Amino acid sequence: MQYQTILVAAVPRVECPDHGVHQVGVPWAEPGSRFTAMFEWLAIDWLLAANLSAVAKLLSLSWDEVDGIQSRAVKRGLARRELVPTEHLGVDETSFQKRHEYVTGIADASRGTVLHVADGHSGRRWPIS
Repeated sequence: MQYQTILVAAVPRVECPDHGVHQVGVPWAEPGSRFTAMFEWLAIDWLLAANLSAVAKLLSLSWDEVDGIQSRAVKRGLARRELVPTEHLGVDETSFQKRHEYVTGIADASRGTVLHVADGHSGRRWPIS
């Protein structure tokens, strides 16, 4: 990772009568990604310590490119997640960026794992029992 490496490959495309045109998968990258799997791994590792904007600046990428890397990583993680019964569920609605933008988080409080994050909030007050 100390030297810039540019892979140039003519990735074959195949035409299926049922599903249309598709690119053949390559061993060094995920479908839809412009980056190698190793580079995406580096970006995800850096995202554990910094926000999207900082990682984008350090890697000379756009915010959208880093967001795409993060989205693919989240999708992979969700695909690997096992569904297990939850005894204690935690729900939190919080605002950020001082602009009344909200996210709602749902977590398994027993295991300390996030189950779901959604944009927005319900505006409801939940009774405490």
